[in-house]
Amino acid sequence: ANLPGNPQEKGLVDLDVGDGIFRACGFDDGADGSPEEPRHVVMLHNGAMWTMLDTPCGGCSNYQFTAIAAAPDGTVYLGGTITDFSAGAPDEYVAFLARRSPSGTWVDVPLPGPNTLDMVNDLLVASNGDLYAACGKNEARVIRIPAGGVTRDEGPGVPGRMIALAEGPFGDIYGTGVTGTEEAPEPLLVVRRAD
Repeated sequence: ANLPGNPQEKGLVDLDVGDGIFRACGFDDGADGSPEEPRHVVMLHNGAMWTMLDTPCGGCSNYQFTAIAAAPDGTVYLGGTITDFSAGAPDEYVAFLARRSPSGTWVDVPLPGPNTLDMVNDLLVASNGDLYAACGKNEARVIRIPAGGVTRDEGPGVPGRMIALAEGPFGDIYGTGVTGTEEAPEPLLVVRRAD
C-alpha cells in the first residue's frame, strides 16, 4: 500500500495489525533534504488507504517513535525515546510511552523511575489486557502495566537491550534481546509465566 505524501525520505519502524486495521509509526522528513529534522508520524490503514494521525508531541523533532501497539478497544500505545544531545543534558535518551484513546486524545503513560529508562523498543498488549514494554538501550528491562493497575518493572535490569516481546499460547510473555558488551554480546531471553 502506498504511504501518504511524497514517498522519499520516509520510513516505518513498527507495525500493529488488529481487526483489519494497520497502525504504524515511523518518520517523514517531507523529502525536503533535511533528515536531521524529521517529523515523526503515526499512520492508520483501514483496508483502503493510509491516514496520518495526530501525534502526542506536535512536530516531535526530538522524538523517535520505535514501537506501536493497539488494544482491542482501539486504544493505541506509542513508545520510543526523547533525545537531547545538548551540552549539559542529564541523559541523551529518555524513554516515553503515550496512549491514544479511541476518541483521539493522547496522554502520557508514566514509566517507573522517571528518566531512568532510555528507550521503548517494543510494545505488546497481552490477551489479558496487560501492556508490556520491552525497554533499553543500555539496560534491558521489561515493564508491565496491568489492565487498570499500576506500572511495574518486571526486570531483568541487566546491561543490554530488550528488543522484542511475544505472548505464548498459555499467556506466558517472552522477551528477547541482547546482553553483555558490544565486544562480547550474548543473546537474552526472559520468560514471565502467566499468573
